Amino acid sequence: LAKDVEILNLKGIGMAETPNIAGRLFTLLGENNINIIMISGSSESNLSFIVKKDDVKRAVELLNEEFVGNGIRSLEVIEDVCIITVVGAGMAGTKGIAARIFQTVAENDVNIIMIAQGSSEVNISFVVERKDGTKVIKALHKKFIEDENQLN
Repeated sequence: LAKDVEILNLKGIGMAETPNIAGRLFTLLGENNINIIMISGSSESNLSFIVKKDDVKRAVELLNEEFVGNGIRSLEVIEDVCIITVVGAGMAGTKGIAARIFQTVAENDVNIIMIAQGSSEVNISFVVERKDGTKVIKALHKKFIEDENQLN
């Protein structure tokens, strides 16, 4: 559970038309010692990523100087979020595991803001409001650890 993070959400039709915009963005932040913790791209014109809360102000300044109005229409900061990562070797190739995870989150009346999963399929990360983080962790633990142990 990563709590001291915020989402930066870039939007703009020009992003799809601007060559290497993601590479330039990541280079700019990296050269300024700002680590990108999680990335999710929902379309050619939208890119969301997470940085540490302490780095947000500087990241916004850099991105506004370099990109806003030049391929990017808007830069939004989403505060008070946390990252939850579910990890397990048994996840790879298991049909419906993401559905079970997200169903558990929904059953606890929590909205998922952002999702990322690598091709290894051994973990899935998602973002919820910070106030819901502990509740989601407990619900997932009950569903996947406690309830599964009772079945075995």
